[in-house]
Amino acid sequence: MVVNCFKHHEMYIRLQGLQIALATVLPNAEHRVCSRHVYGIWKKKFGDLDYKPFFWKVAYSYTKGEYKLHMDELLLYDREAYDALLAAEPEHWCQAFFSKTGRSANCNNLSESFNRTIKKARELPFINMLETIRRQAMMRISRRFKRADKYIMQFPQRIAYVLEMNRKNSKDFQIMLVYLATMQFVPSMTFVENQKSMLLTTIKLQCG
Repeated sequence: MVVNCFKHHEMYIRLQGLQIALATVLPNAEHRVCSRHVYGIWKKKFGDLDYKPFFWKVAYSYTKGEYKLHMDELLLYDREAYDALLAAEPEHWCQAFFSKTGRSANCNNLSESFNRTIKKARELPFINMLETIRRQAMMRISRRFKRADKYIMQFPQRIAYVLEMNRKNSKDFQIMLVYLATMQFVPSMTFVENQKSMLLTTIKLQCG
């Protein structure tokens, strides 16, 4: 148990040193934290599934107003959870505080997925590690190329599924033409007799 505590303490010291180094070498760099890791720590005390939506609503808030709205909802639900989440410094992992120049999202899943694939290679000597990673990347590119070459559909499978669902849902819509006073085209939507009726185009005809 003492060894584990020492390891965590040593890791904490290293992270502090890394933050100081980044602030010195890259003073203008924007510092962000993976929201999934923040949630992993936060849910140790607030692990009930009812808390999960509150966290991710805050994390994916696009504006400060939306962020405040979701934080107020959490405050009404549980003051202690609100204080704990506020202490986690949301400005580093909530989208509402991200600059417009940044391109990364809340979670660094892409980096973690790559790190997982090279986990065994990282145990090798430096040159062997690089060669192993290079081979893994080439094999992956080759597998993806063969898979894409055999694919005969116009769109990827996931996109095709979304389009097909939209096509099925669209059968409940009706096209309506409304004749008004002038010649203009105005897209809009209306509902008639409790049925989904989409007004794709409003045609206004010149009278007289």
